[in-house]
Amino acid sequence: MRLTVSVVRPLVAAILAALALVCAQAADAKKAGGLPDSAATPDNLSGNQWALTRIKAFQAHEVTGGSPVVRVALIDSGIDPDHPEFAGRIDRENSASCITGEPVTDSTGALWKDNVGHGTHVAGIIAAGDNVFGTVGVAPYVELLVVKVTDPGLPITPAAVACAFEYVADHGVDVANASFAVDKGPTGAADPLAFFCPADEADERAIDLVGDAVEDALESGTTIVASAGNNGI
Repeated sequence: MRLTVSVVRPLVAAILAALALVCAQAADAKKAGGLPDSAATPDNLSGNQWALTRIKAFQAHEVTGGSPVVRVALIDSGIDPDHPEFAGRIDRENSASCITGEPVTDSTGALWKDNVGHGTHVAGIIAAGDNVFGTVGVAPYVELLVVKVTDPGLPITPAAVACAFEYVADHGVDVANASFAVDKGPTGAADPLAFFCPADEADERAIDLVGDAVEDALESGTTIVASAGNNGI
């Protein structure tokens, strides 16, 4: 499972998410006749968020902290369903686990609870709330749809990822964030050179499965944000 809490991948995802959210909010603005006017303010630990300073997110927050009608899918290891940074902004009825390759919803949050920590971390970069304490995300007012694809020790399978993108395609998502790599092996142990090769029949089927699901999500109007990885290749 190629999930770490190193700063490289979340930073790349945050930068791309900022651009994607601007696109989504611009589309929303066309429908509504203007940008939402709810500005966001720094929280007590925002001074430590050098990444948001780098992408000028705080200047953007003076204009808007995002719109609650913008729906962002977190395809990851889940989220802490009771974390105060996301209070009232998780679509609990429709958030789901795709670990088995089939989406299973659970309004209690038990099935899409983050047992790794990565998903909650990434969610915070994207959408930690404007609530005075802690940090603030790139777009602290957007709604989150959680789609879980892994747990400790489990690989992120092609079936789980395809399930996630097909689920996104069917649920009116504006932006989907994917800060992970699809694993080839039976466990979550990462091999940076374990790539899928189209010359291999099994690998080609996996590539097509995920690729078709991504295309469906794109055709539904979703902007997909994918991280560059931590391996420098």
